[in-house]
Amino acid sequence: MRLLQSVSDIEGTGFAGSPTITVNGADIFPDGAPSADLACRIYMTPNGFAGLPTMDQLTTALRDHGF
Repeated sequence: MRLLQSVSDIEGTGFAGSPTITVNGADIFPDGAPSADLACRIYMTPNGFAGLPTMDQLTTALRDHGF
């Protein structure tokens, strides 16, 4: 877990809004566009946009990244 509190904290991180879920520094939902601002992130789920991916989406993304 990494706390980003300022615009300078996000430079070079690939941050795409909060929460950005990474494994070994890679965004496990790479369709998120990098952000230059501290912003909320939305995820497309089977039920529409949401503030978090579903548990199934998270499980699949982690499995796809070797976990």
